[in-house]
Amino acid sequence: MMRPHATLVLAAVALLVTTGSAHAWGVLGHQIAAAIAKRNLGSAHVRAIDALLADARIGGGDMVGAAAFADDYRIGHPHTGPWHYVNVPLDATEYSEDRDCHTDFQQRRVAGTPCVVAQILAAKTRLGDTRLTSAERGLAAAMLIHFVADIHQPLHTTTRNDRGGNGVVASWFGETTNLHAVWDVKIVERRHGVDTDPVKIAEMLDARVAAAERRAWCNGASIDWANEGVAAARAVVYASIAGSPVSLSDTYYDRAAPVVDQRLVRAGVRLACALRSALE
Repeated sequence: MMRPHATLVLAAVALLVTTGSAHAWGVLGHQIAAAIAKRNLGSAHVRAIDALLADARIGGGDMVGAAAFADDYRIGHPHTGPWHYVNVPLDATEYSEDRDCHTDFQQRRVAGTPCVVAQILAAKTRLGDTRLTSAERGLAAAMLIHFVADIHQPLHTTTRNDRGGNGVVASWFGETTNLHAVWDVKIVERRHGVDTDPVKIAEMLDARVAAAERRAWCNGASIDWANEGVAAARAVVYASIAGSPVSLSDTYYDRAAPVVDQRLVRAGVRLACALRSALE
């Protein structure tokens, strides 16, 4: 039987993780994806993106520095919160705009299409619109850099009525956290280290990618990337998890870590393609 004190602690943690906001990948993961994209862009495209970011005063005029900007931006612009995720039901066959891009975390109907699938297209369109100011296009570039990474975090594409894993209390190698944070931050840090240079991680991950894979990954759009995330959530994220709290073991980490690397490197390669397409 669980002790009363332990029950209260878990209840408090559960309250925190179900009311907190969800930030995909954390700073390190976003920087890794951006650094991979930078490696896959030509120097002219990198200079163009960095110049727009500089005009917008974002990230020191650098793609990697701007990678996590959208998470800070949402603090002063809370209406952008839903732009970071989409709630495709875990048991759904595929993404449906009408069902999944017009609702919030509580499945309430909202105006417009405030989900990451639609916002990737919107940011890409604004980045390519030369009628806008360079600062406006720089903001769009920062959003695109961030959202392409977001959609590759499986728990930013689906939910099992648990706020994308925020409502699942998790024991992670002696630490009490939640499932969403495990996939945002904990796996990346355990895999690559807390203070590791994201550029070096990007070099390592990108070196493993074959040319045929790069071409294949750039076929498709944000809808397809969301569907991939839901499939990964079914096959790995939730495969051995029932209820809350859960205890995540070495076995879980060993299955999850390669998936995290795969999602990050695909995000980087696809981001490069999206940025190149917007500029051309």
